[in-house]
Amino acid sequence: MAAHVAEGNLDAQADAFTWPLVIYLNGNVLIELSRAETLRSLALTQTSISVRGIERVETHVAGHMGPLDDRFSVDVLWTYFKDLVAVATGEVRYFGRFDANENVSIEMVEYQHVPFPELVTNLTSPGYDH
Repeated sequence: MAAHVAEGNLDAQADAFTWPLVIYLNGNVLIELSRAETLRSLALTQTSISVRGIERVETHVAGHMGPLDDRFSVDVLWTYFKDLVAVATGEVRYFGRFDANENVSIEMVEYQHVPFPELVTNLTSPGYDH
């Protein structure tokens, strides 16, 4: 998914999720009911990446559990680079399942560390409809 984030390919990113999608973000619980809602959230993240001039995104699996009954959780460290220098990091725990074809379907996202502070404000503001 890191390559899709670096390229700004929102559709490919959204392909990994299923709905309703539950997102835990700094004590807030967000529920996205559709692909369109997730695409809007991903677009906000992409804006944060673009305004910083981020050129490369790397991920590292920090831990995982499962699969157990086709369900899993995985902790992913995200590192964002500009001019070969890490300018932001984030940590996200994804919960999901594997379908019959072994494709990943993410059902819940828990931000352990938010890479861009404005995401919390943007995604939890009263005017932002989930």
